[in-house]
Amino acid sequence: MKIVSLILGLILSSTSVAADVIRIGFSHFPPLSSVDDGICRGLFCELTKEIFEQELGLKVQAVEHPWERIQRQVELGKIDVMLALPSEHRRGYGLISEEPIYLSEMKVFTYKDHPRLDEIKSITTLDDIKQKNLTCITNQGNAWHEKNVASLGIPTVHAISDEHIIKMLAAQRGDLVIDMAPSMQLMMDNLNLTSKLISTGVTLDRAEIHVIVSRRSSFADRMPEINEIIASMNLR
Repeated sequence: MKIVSLILGLILSSTSVAADVIRIGFSHFPPLSSVDDGICRGLFCELTKEIFEQELGLKVQAVEHPWERIQRQVELGKIDVMLALPSEHRRGYGLISEEPIYLSEMKVFTYKDHPRLDEIKSITTLDDIKQKNLTCITNQGNAWHEKNVASLGIPTVHAISDEHIIKMLAAQRGDLVIDMAPSMQLMMDNLNLTSKLISTGVTLDRAEIHVIVSRRSSFADRMPEINEIIASMNLR
């Protein structure tokens, strides 16, 4: 009986530990997030640790996948949390925080010596891009791009990852990229492409990144606590 009791105790103990682990999905998006050997680095990683480890007492398990796969796994409940822009589709399978945890300007990048560089620098609205018949490059699953750019009928080329966006722009596979400036600049530096690409200085929007918890997650009922924590962080 003692052996049986010991085994049951171990099973219950392991179940309890497992329940305290929350899986958070990140794409390789330095300086905001990158996961190496299970160690998550970047601003997004620090923010999630503050919310889920320091405040909620959970253990964060960082999972890195291509962006489209992260979204699918959150939808299925295989990943508990992701950080992303709100969209109607995501509201269908996820609970979205009331306040954003990160704000960033969406800037226009292009390749150096673009024959229409002066025109690109004169852009002030997304509709200008459509009128000038310019082609954009973005990653698969970019909700901001789908909502604000592709929906206008602006030609779009899709890359399989954020780094491929940079490489495709340098290869002149499209006219421009609209994305968050800090990560774009760092990727340009890391890929040694600063001699081929430039930031035009044009800002078209401000991205608001929210915490999204899968409706199938066992932590979905903690969304009110998550909202209170984010509000107390005064991130706006």
